Amino acid sequence: MKRNFLIFVLVVSLAVVGYWGVKNNRILAQWELQAENQYRSAFQELNTHFESLETEIATALVTKSNERRLVKLNNIWRDAFAAQEDLGELPIAGVSLTNIKSLLSKTERYAYRLSQENINKKLSGKDWENLNQLHKQVKVAANDLEEVHNKIEKNNFRWSKQRHIILEKDNLSDNSVLSSLQVTERKLKLSNLDLGLEQESTDQFLLQLSKVKGQEGSIEKDKAIKLAKDFLGARSKNYKFDLYDNQVKDSGIVTVIANSEETNNSQIFFDISQKSGEVIWFLEKRSFKTSEFEDDQVQKFATDFVKQSNYDDLVVKEISSEGNLGIVDLAPKTEGVLIYPQLVKVKVALDNGDIIGFNARRFLSNNDLEVDLEPKLSLEEAKQRVNQRLDLKDNRLAVIFNDIGRPILSYEFVGVLGDEEFKIYINADNGREVKVIKT
Repeated sequence: MKRNFLIFVLVVSLAVVGYWGVKNNRILAQWELQAENQYRSAFQELNTHFESLETEIATALVTKSNERRLVKLNNIWRDAFAAQEDLGELPIAGVSLTNIKSLLSKTERYAYRLSQENINKKLSGKDWENLNQLHKQVKVAANDLEEVHNKIEKNNFRWSKQRHIILEKDNLSDNSVLSSLQVTERKLKLSNLDLGLEQESTDQFLLQLSKVKGQEGSIEKDKAIKLAKDFLGARSKNYKFDLYDNQVKDSGIVTVIANSEETNNSQIFFDISQKSGEVIWFLEKRSFKTSEFEDDQVQKFATDFVKQSNYDDLVVKEISSEGNLGIVDLAPKTEGVLIYPQLVKVKVALDNGDIIGFNARRFLSNNDLEVDLEPKLSLEEAKQRVNQRLDLKDNRLAVIFNDIGRPILSYEFVGVLGDEEFKIYINADNGREVKVIKT
């Protein structure tokens, strides 16, 4: 009888363990699917913006109407700006895609300059030729990216299976998608373009990293691992830390990886500034259980974490959710003004409240903004510039980036029209409408 009971207990235990394993695998698969959809959407948007960019430049070259050309030039810099945003959503590490980034940056800045200088004038012969050269390079990139997209679909390539993709590796022949991106990089020829633009880093973040306070040189392995452990806190005892094998040279960043068999084989990546020792970014991949926490609890987890990590005076801007994750956006508040370009993003696991994601890239890369925080317009004057049909619910002063990436002081108004909510940003110096966002 006792033997039969033990067998029964063993069978039940195996069934429970099996069910738990299957459930966790399903949750993990759901997480990967969600991430994959986001990456694919970003790459599809990148293709769309490159295709639109090529068309807009081509038509700007052939139109005779100054008025139509001005519209095209404005469309060009907006498409180039949007494509850079798409590129930033892909899991490609460090200084990869340098030439594509540079092409987009040059195209954006040059088209914007032309749009300001040639409002009622024809393009000079030199400007037309420069725009034509940009068009040729954009066309090469657009065609190649369309081929890469086709390979992604044909080969069932999964961005979510990649970890810190590094295109500078010598041999990517075993991966047709990544090797194609590598080929595109080598095709682009930008050194002969004389656009008369000020020198700008192809990755503004890496430029900013070189300016942060700290000692020159690289962080030693033990120091980098200690920084990662300290940042993770008490949970670090469950992980084994090491330097990531594929470090990106000359990037100013050292990457640490942490693995744990005790927590269902979860894995965490850390990017650390070699100069300042600050954790720029980390993300944990693991399975999730049933969600347990509400927004107010998620907010407390996030704010406690940033204070513990020495990020003082951060105010919660927004709370949202993605599946089993709570996403908290925080921004510093200076003289009563929220500084949105220095946004810090924290991801909270809704099953146990652990912090499993952190991104201070924008905070660190925009630490030298020069903006006058004293508005020239009063709140009432700014309100008069907002559509009177909106039922205004809230307002505050905030620094934002305008469409060409320039920081400006603005009044942020939250308003409702029907059952839809909008955010309207009014320039606090001249009263111009800067942005309208449907939330």
